[in-house]
Amino acid sequence: MRFFSLGNVESTLPTKTLFKIIRLFKRTTPGTHTYHYPLSSLDQPHFNSPATGHTELNFNVLADPKFDSPLCQLLSQLELDGHNIDGPIKELITLRDTVKRIDTTFREIETNLIHFRIK
Repeated sequence: MRFFSLGNVESTLPTKTLFKIIRLFKRTTPGTHTYHYPLSSLDQPHFNSPATGHTELNFNVLADPKFDSPLCQLLSQLELDGHNIDGPIKELITLRDTVKRIDTTFREIETNLIHFRIK
């Protein structure tokens, strides 16, 4: 078993354990995370298209509270890492509110069209 030494200090921790501690520290230190949100992170069972098997982003998906946004997850991670993301959060909230209002308006128009066709 190999042990490490730092200056005059000899450690009783094996080198392998030290590297595990360093990796753990890096994961909990702000600004050292690796973020991984590939396109496939958009695919969510509730929203997957039967034709393609993938989520096709549209107003309905983006406005649905069940949609687990990778962008929201990423921004949350950045904030937890100590980054000031007030600007992007404000922009995201504004965009999301706008999408919800447009989706509601489209649904009202659709309902009215169906109602007028029946008369």
